[in-house]
Amino acid sequence: MKTIKTLFTMLFLLSISSMFAQTNLASSATATALSGTAADAIDGNDGTRWESTHGVDPQWIQLELDAVYSIDNIKIHWEGANAKAYTIEISTDNSTWTTVHTETNGASADRWDDVKFTAASAKYIKITGTERNLTYGYSIWEIEVYEPISDASNATLSDIKVDGTTIDGFEAGVKEYTYLVSSSSVPTTTATPTITGANVVITEAQSIPGTTNIVVTSIDNTDTISYSVLYKKALNLPLDFEAESGPYSWAGFGGAAMTVVANPQSSGINTSAQVAQMVKQGETWAGSWIAMDGLIDFSGEKVITMKVYAPRVGAKVLLKIENMTNGAIAHEVEMATTVANQWETMEFDFSAINTANEYQKVVIICDNGTVGDGTADYTYLIDDIAFKTADPAKDATLSDLKVGGITIDNFESSTTEYTYVVEDGNVPTVTYTTTQSAATTVVTAANSVPGTTTVKVTSSDASTDMTYSINFVDQLVSEYCARYVANNDHSPAAGSGLWPAYLTISNIDATSFYVQMDPVAGDTIDLLLVQSLPEGFSETSSETIDEVSMKKVFTSSSTVPDSLTIQILWSLSGEAGNAMLSTFKVPFSAQCAGDVTPEPTAPTEAPATPSANETDVICIYSDSYTNIAGLNTYPGWGQGTVMSEVDFSSNMVFKYANLDYQGITFDVTDMSSMEYLHLDYWTYDATAFKFSVITSGVANPDGDAALENAYDLVADENFTKGQWVSIDIPLSEYSVPNLSYIDQLKTEGNGTIYLDNIYFWKKNSTGLQNDLASKLQVISHSGALRITTSTPTNIYVYSISGQQVFNGQCENELNVELQKGLYIVKADDFTTKCVVR
Repeated sequence: MKTIKTLFTMLFLLSISSMFAQTNLASSATATALSGTAADAIDGNDGTRWESTHGVDPQWIQLELDAVYSIDNIKIHWEGANAKAYTIEISTDNSTWTTVHTETNGASADRWDDVKFTAASAKYIKITGTERNLTYGYSIWEIEVYEPISDASNATLSDIKVDGTTIDGFEAGVKEYTYLVSSSSVPTTTATPTITGANVVITEAQSIPGTTNIVVTSIDNTDTISYSVLYKKALNLPLDFEAESGPYSWAGFGGAAMTVVANPQSSGINTSAQVAQMVKQGETWAGSWIAMDGLIDFSGEKVITMKVYAPRVGAKVLLKIENMTNGAIAHEVEMATTVANQWETMEFDFSAINTANEYQKVVIICDNGTVGDGTADYTYLIDDIAFKTADPAKDATLSDLKVGGITIDNFESSTTEYTYVVEDGNVPTVTYTTTQSAATTVVTAANSVPGTTTVKVTSSDASTDMTYSINFVDQLVSEYCARYVANNDHSPAAGSGLWPAYLTISNIDATSFYVQMDPVAGDTIDLLLVQSLPEGFSETSSETIDEVSMKKVFTSSSTVPDSLTIQILWSLSGEAGNAMLSTFKVPFSAQCAGDVTPEPTAPTEAPATPSANETDVICIYSDSYTNIAGLNTYPGWGQGTVMSEVDFSSNMVFKYANLDYQGITFDVTDMSSMEYLHLDYWTYDATAFKFSVITSGVANPDGDAALENAYDLVADENFTKGQWVSIDIPLSEYSVPNLSYIDQLKTEGNGTIYLDNIYFWKKNSTGLQNDLASKLQVISHSGALRITTSTPTNIYVYSISGQQVFNGQCENELNVELQKGLYIVKADDFTTKCVVR
């Protein structure tokens, strides 16, 4: 049983006893702060907030109550940009202060801190943030201050548990909850009174849906408070339209209406009590949709079945799965009925759906493309919308695969090939379990290491075969120069995933080799010990490189063998206390020499300074220009992206980690006079990267719908990884948004992407660029740039990182030989980019 979401209504307690009355003292207080609009933190509106200056510590906000009160409870509703560490002080005279609370490890999320302390007199309250969870300002939605509650008259609860776990969103002042269950069993409800001795009576629900009622009576019998938990079944596939799973809130569009009714055609394959009935009257595209309580899970089966009772053969039935907030994220399948006036099961194949997206809506359109008239000829019955149940007789999967009695790492039934490192040279024993006991197997064992053991599984009806392979190897890599990426296979910190470090093991010459650890993501080496060295070897040098990487050299009095086994005990500063012991069997050869350099996973410097004149620029984000008004670099669009800013010598750069999408908003601006959108980007792992210009629904003068289209950076011929890329996208690529009313930008993709110098611009208004461009041409050809000009011109060529690689004068024609890559060519006011291939 699992809580999917909790809906609750805030009802503040009103007691017939004046002793129990609780008033939020902050509502009549005066607020001041070191920076920001302090009054927004006590205005009773959870949609406004106090936000301090970004990046400056400490920051404080202070409340002055309208009198001296005895208080013992302060509640703070922090926004996501909040304090990891802060203090609360109180005073009666704004001079002598007493600290009543110190926080050192607040969560990095939107949260309520309910701070309780021994009652004390106070007129002034000061909250001081000393350490941030994010780089922005300290941000508070609301602050509440309360006097002590009289114990005898207290009829509140301090906890409500469902099956032993506190219900989501519990607060003493919240009296109504909704709890979604995945079965028809009524959960066990327990409740704890705030004051021991208060009387608690629980009346459990009798069925699903149903309500459990909790009545609390204070010790002095002056107050009684009722709490309730409504239990109902979570709405998701399968949808059977029976009473315990409701309510079913279908929303019609275009003139169609869907309702849940008693089954008027209880016959054949469907004798269920209730079904959904769609009556179509109106547009050709009329239909209905319903929202699920959670995500529709396409990680397993991708065929959806639906029982349909249609008035005719060949009627079109369209089933569409859609994102809750973005209708463009959807996948639809259309089928035709094969029988009339009887139930049939239709199968909709969603195997082509993009499983990386999120889907929460089910949309149905009957007779798609035909206008409905609302008669029986346009009335359909729908039931049992569900993922297709797999036929056990066709199942040829394994539910477990063991090597040496232990389940192989990362085993999944759908993954059929594995690699297993063997250290003693003996072929391990492989055991397995078929998902269906009636399936048959044929095992072919490896004869030696390296070698492969296969397990062929045949379903019980002999219609399906699957073959699982385990490739046994005696080394982690086959190259002579061995670079290993340290991972959880060797880590004692279970579940920690990828450790950010590269390990290079390579011979230097015939008698020596080295071990080098290169952390990434800003970490440093805490420990590096090489053990189990072959006889005759000793450590001859050890050095820390760039204060980050560590390199140790080992030399032998004899020749380095073709293969050696060593153990490395190591840890990173970010994993203190979790040292990792890794064993490597390393092949060596005289053919191998020199370093193996890890691929960079982050830039080491900011991109080159942009050269456009500020008078020709509308800047969104750059340290080189004035940024646009109303800039919001992290609007809450429900994204999973982890956004931060990285400082490269006082040049701030966006970092989008775990990118799915990320927005930027600003005041509505006319970009129609601009010609290009410029941005600098750096990535090492992105395989998808699009950048959109948007006219939002609010800004669009022609309607409510947002207007946008994306430019695909990956498809651009200049797309490059591991270095800064500077690109100017012609605004002609953005044909959909209204360029006169732009107020949003959006980045979509995956991996980690760094962005800087995002601005709209037009060519130099003096005309010098155009004049020079007509006299100078830059042509890329194999291994060089050919530059021609009609007049002697000074030429400068820069790498994408800003390093000058050539300067000289071009009389008529000039060939500049260069390595493959992206370059910037400058001559007077003329700038262009070229790719050398």
